[in-house]
Amino acid sequence: AGNEVSRFSLLVERYACIYMSAIANLYYYSPFKYYRSQRRLMAHDPQN
Repeated sequence: AGNEVSRFSLLVERYACIYMSAIANLYYYSPFKYYRSQRRLMAHDPQN
């Protein structure tokens, strides 16, 4: 509460360097943006 940093924000700051050059890059995206990876076929999926 207040000005305290949440556990989630600590984890974002700690691991953001893995995915982006700076946490400030998130500023340019809406808080409602949905992040997901591209779909990959599994070995048992048809290759159409």
